[in-house]
Formats: sequence, structure tokens, C-alpha cells
Amino acid sequence: MAGYLKYILISLIVISLSAKFFLIPLSHGLWWDETVYLTLGRNLQNGFYSLDAGRPLETFRAPVFPLLVSLVSDNITLSRMLVALISVISVVLVYFLSRELFGREVALWASLFLSTNQLFIFFTTKTLTEPLFISFLSLSLIFFLRRKGNVQYALLSGVFSGLAFLTRYLGTILIISYILYFIYLLSKRKGMKGLMKEFVVVFAGILFVLSPWFLLSYVHYGNIFGAYTSNILEYSDQGRMFSEYFTNVMQYSYFNDIFQAFGLQIVFVILGFYLMLKKGRSGERILLIIIFLLPLIFFSLDPYRQPRYLLSYLPVYAIFSAFALRHKFKISSLFPLLAVLICIFSMLTGFVMAWDDRDAANGLIQGSLYIKDLTGENDYIMSQSYPYIYYLSERRAIVFPVNTDDLKDSLNEKNIKYVLLYKFEPKNPDYVEDYFDKSDEFVLIKKFEQWEDPDAVRIYEFVS
Repeated sequence: MAGYLKYILISLIVISLSAKFFLIPLSHGLWWDETVYLTLGRNLQNGFYSLDAGRPLETFRAPVFPLLVSLVSDNITLSRMLVALISVISVVLVYFLSRELFGREVALWASLFLSTNQLFIFFTTKTLTEPLFISFLSLSLIFFLRRKGNVQYALLSGVFSGLAFLTRYLGTILIISYILYFIYLLSKRKGMKGLMKEFVVVFAGILFVLSPWFLLSYVHYGNIFGAYTSNILEYSDQGRMFSEYFTNVMQYSYFNDIFQAFGLQIVFVILGFYLMLKKGRSGERILLIIIFLLPLIFFSLDPYRQPRYLLSYLPVYAIFSAFALRHKFKISSLFPLLAVLICIFSMLTGFVMAWDDRDAANGLIQGSLYIKDLTGENDYIMSQSYPYIYYLSERRAIVFPVNTDDLKDSLNEKNIKYVLLYKFEPKNPDYVEDYFDKSDEFVLIKKFEQWEDPDAVRIYEFVS
């Protein structure tokens, strides 16, 4: 790699990582998931893992990230700064992982593709799990690559796999990938005794980390996988998921979601996959191919998929992109220039996305803080936006009943005096939009604007 090109890549990586620390203090919005994690983190300080002491355990949320966030859960900006710092560490770890596989040149390009990806930039300015997951994923793979003849590294690979799983349940894909890779190696019938030892040690590390989680699941659900299955039931309609599989694979939105995840970098992702297959299917390349394919398969199976879901395995796709670039140097000197231009465009897109989102749910934030001033500590508020009520209002929340027949009972049962109505996500029951305006039992006392809609947030008082 030419010296000037090396410094260009390093400069772009530094810019993409450091700019987030300037963008974060300018953001006054708050995402739903951020609110949940911050609430869980704050409540962990008080000894319970749920949004409220009276609610069930929030076990469908993996516990490691809320545990980390609990250190700074009372400060939104500080929690985001912590995540941004972890994102810097994750890029460094991906560099070492890529260098372990293909050398320094690929490592530098992989770090560039990761750090300038628009979704990576956007979501690492939020209090969300992806950077921590990527860090554990990278550490697990680094130690896995060094496992041969080293029991400690094999054990550490398993430990970090378990931590990745307890950060995001998408870590299941990594564990399945290891299983499939060991099956592939065992099928070659070479060094089977050593392979079995490696397999046992890696999964001993995984089980060591997951054993407290298994115990909690058993105590709370009656089976060791209860917390995991609660996650599946929360986010996926299993019957529909498999019946719609082939439709989801072919429909436009699937490919559109993938493009949103990678942007123009997808050109190098596809090319890298092709070259990885063409150059040989031996050694760790098989593992990379498995990890490349499994997230895409799981992504296609999920009817509620979001481009963000692929972000967790972005390091692998970045490595494929960098692998493609290394081989294409021999064909055209324009490829590095094209890659740099695409990464610059992706980086700028990420900055614009973060800037445009700086006021996300700002009206809801104002409404929640207004509710806090109106109510007492143990009061209930009726709202579909319950995480904001728990975190910002520091009050208890109950969602809208499915019909008006149950509405009055819920209001009286919890002695609810105030209702907060948010026009945007999540969707309210159909009756909600007009019911409170038409009823004589409710008085509109305050409105807050969001996205140029003056009626985005409405607060009603129950006067009956």
C-alpha cells in the first residue's frame, strides 16, 4: 500500500470516529430502545431488572449492556459518549481481527469500511448495544483463530462468545457458526482428537458465562432457555416467520433493507464474497463464509427485520469488502480511489443521518418531563410510550386497553389522572385518535410539537 494512501485511510478512520463525540452533545432526542436500556440500567442500581419494580423481569433484553449502562444511566449524553468510546475500541479490535486473517493492508481497509458505514456512525451515537456486541464478537474470533494448541485462547473465545450472546441474542449466530465450523472440520477426519478438545474447551467457556443466565431462566420460566424464548416470542411471530420465508427473500423490501445496511459498500461486500469462494474454501475462510451467510438467512426469516440487525455482524462484511479490494489492486488502480470515495460518501451520509435525527422524539421528551411536574412519585400514566414515562417522568405507566370498554376500568383501577398520547410509533389502538377529544371526561391540557406536527404529543386530564 502506498504511503499516501495509508495516511488517507487512517485520517478517514480518525475523522469518522472522532466526529461522533462532537455530534452527541448536539442531540436532544431519545430513541425508544435507548430509553429502555437507560431505565433498566438505572433500576439495576436499585436491585431489579425491569422497567418498574411491579413489572415482570425484562429478560427478553440481554443483560450485559444494561449492566454497563447502569454506571451512567442518569446522564443520556454521558451514556452515548461511553457507547461512542466503545465503538472506537470495536474498530481497533476489528483491525486486529482482520490482521490476524489477512495482514495489515486488509486490516486497515476493513477498519475503514466499518468506521465509515453510515449505520455504524448513526447507531454508535445512541445508547445502543451494537458497539459492545461487535467488540465481544471480534475478541471471540481473535481468540478462536489462535486456539490451536492453546487451551486459554480456546476458553477465552468461548467466554467472549457468551458475553456477545448476553449483549445481543443475535450472538446465537456466532455460536451456531462455531458448531457448523467444527462439524466441517470433523468431517475431514484429520486431527479429530485435537478438534474435539478445542470444541469442548470453547463451549466450556460459553457455558461458564451463560450458566447464571440459565439459572435465572430456570427460576423465572421453569426452563433454562426461557429468557431466550421470551425474546423470540416478543419480537417474532413464529408461525408467520417460516411461512413467509420465500416471499421475504424475494420481495423488494428485503434487498432494500440490505442496501440500507451497507449502502454503496455493498459492491465490495458482494465482490469479496465472490473472491473468497473463488480463492479457496479452506481453513478459517469457511468460518468467515458461514458467519457471512447466517445473518442474512436469519434476516430473511424475520418478518420484523430492520437494517440495524445486520450491523452486529458488520465486521465480517467489512473484512470481505477489504479482501475484495486487496485482490482488485492487481486489476485496476482505480479501485482504491473508488473505495475511498464510497467510504467518504457513506461517512457523510452517517453524519447527516445523525444530525437530522438530533430531535427524535423531542416532543415526547418534553411531554414526559411535563408529566413529571404534574404528578406524584407512585402515580400511573396511561400512554403507549411507556418507556419514556418510566425514564423521564419517573412515573409508572400502563398502555391503552384494546377497546373502550376496558378503558374506564383501567383508569379507575390505577387511579389514573393523566393520559399522554403520541401520534407516531408505537401505533395506538384505533379508537384512541378521536376518543379523548370527543369525550367530556377528558380535557386537553397541553400539546407539544414534533416533526412540524403541532399535535404530535397531547396530554389529557381525566376529570370524571
